[in-house]
Amino acid sequence: MSDPSLQEITLESLPTTDCRIDVQRSGKEVQALFDAHSLLHAILLVNGEALAGMISRRLFQQMLTRPFGREVFLNRSLTVMTSMVDAAAFVLPWNTQIHDAVKQALARQEAMKYEPIVVERPAGAGPRWALLNMTVLLQAQSESLARHIGALKAAEQVRETLQNELVRMSRQAGMAEVATGVLHNVGNVLNSVMVSTARMDSVLKQSRVGSVRMTADLMQENEAVLPEFFARDQRGKALPAYLGKLADLLNHEVESMNSELKELTQNVEHIRQIVTAQQSFATIKAVKEMVKLDELLENAIRINALSFERHKIEVVREFSAVEPLLTDKHHVLQVLVNLISNAKKAVRDSDQKHKRVTIGIRYGTLENRRAAVLEVADNGMGIAPDRLTKIFSHGFTTREDGHGFGLHTSANAAKQLGGQLNAASPGPGRGATFTLVLPYENAPAMEPAATPAPAQVP
Repeated sequence: MSDPSLQEITLESLPTTDCRIDVQRSGKEVQALFDAHSLLHAILLVNGEALAGMISRRLFQQMLTRPFGREVFLNRSLTVMTSMVDAAAFVLPWNTQIHDAVKQALARQEAMKYEPIVVERPAGAGPRWALLNMTVLLQAQSESLARHIGALKAAEQVRETLQNELVRMSRQAGMAEVATGVLHNVGNVLNSVMVSTARMDSVLKQSRVGSVRMTADLMQENEAVLPEFFARDQRGKALPAYLGKLADLLNHEVESMNSELKELTQNVEHIRQIVTAQQSFATIKAVKEMVKLDELLENAIRINALSFERHKIEVVREFSAVEPLLTDKHHVLQVLVNLISNAKKAVRDSDQKHKRVTIGIRYGTLENRRAAVLEVADNGMGIAPDRLTKIFSHGFTTREDGHGFGLHTSANAAKQLGGQLNAASPGPGRGATFTLVLPYENAPAMEPAATPAPAQVP
């Protein structure tokens, strides 16, 4: 990023906490600190004056849930725990700029991306080390981006939405899998959000609005002799045609801004729905509505459109006419965005000269009932047969940079929708097909007929 407003803000300006414990103390004392301070995300581990590491609430609870974890760790020195897990602190200098800090923090291993950061201050400036929560850091970056957009109401909505959801997300300390699913699915949409805000910013910077002021000044200068000015002065003669062209340019700017604002609003609403649905997963049923599946697929394609264009990937649409489906629109969109994003990456990383992703809709059956079948096929990396049986398992991934949460979350979402998610591949280097099958509610069981019924989706 080159925005000066982002470069001026450093970690020094963000609120931190200073909770520390000697590494020779027992795990029971760490548990007492976490129990006493419900908003405490981590504790610094020190050895005298030296920083020995950091133990987060997530990591501590993870260790206790191991077999005999409480017996092993609570009554012994913390050195026992740190010898068995990576408790090294991620340290950044106090004068690190916000956007650099976010970039470095998110470059950590997947399991550590959202762990707190240790901020190191210079000698004589208070406590040498302090803990900075990633939620605070991400919120600060969000606010900086919103200021960069300025007075755009849509950008303010983005900032407020992200800020509110980050706050809510930080309170889900006991729901690690749900929180990870939220971050994965929101990340798929945020790229499109940032592209829209960047385009709107570019249109504003290049706006011809200033030309209106120049035209008005020219007419005011010649106000006393306007008839003669229009009749004899070359500038006056050219003014009507110039105003017409200027009006066309300004109309184009308005149309472009309205288009980007519409797409931005849709993506922000999708982010809100993702987080709301996950937060209320255990208590609130999904809101269902009649959904046109072809339009929903087009929305999912649009979210990934910039990457398709950048990597020169052809998108083939094979849309059969199907009836609207009563379902949870945002859950389905969440699954489709993830499947299309995965297909894009599989094709991008392959050696195929003609990179292609095929997206289709057709009728099928699920448990002998009529269903809508949405397919995302690619000619990319492919999947080995022994991996197909594990593809939807939590934490399993076929990519070096993957984390194994996206397909697991998508499969769970498909079950929640009353459908299923399937995967098929001829093998490595031969592409893969992911199929989302969604049943039509109240559809009667299909009777055997003289003409073949649609084939059961595997």
